[in-house]
Amino acid sequence: MEQEPAQTLDGLDEVRLIAGYRWDAELRELGPAVISLRSGPDKIVWTEILDEPVDGTVVSAVPIVPAGGPRAPEIRLVSDDESRGRDEGTEQA
Repeated sequence: MEQEPAQTLDGLDEVRLIAGYRWDAELRELGPAVISLRSGPDKIVWTEILDEPVDGTVVSAVPIVPAGGPRAPEIRLVSDDESRGRDEGTEQA
């Protein structure tokens, strides 16, 4: 949570933000979503309440991969029989 000096590119700084919810200790329930900048576990520099969408729209993060950028690996599930056949085919006599 501390803003330690970080190695970045020349001319750029790194700032660590925390996202979460306000906690109402009296009611013992979550309040609105917030984003904050801290200077240690107990020292909040600033907090900003995140507005709820007016029309009830749910916002989700969609990863943006630039053209020619890295691609996620493809994972293919195989049966035990397929797996055994693959293992047998790689053995050398």
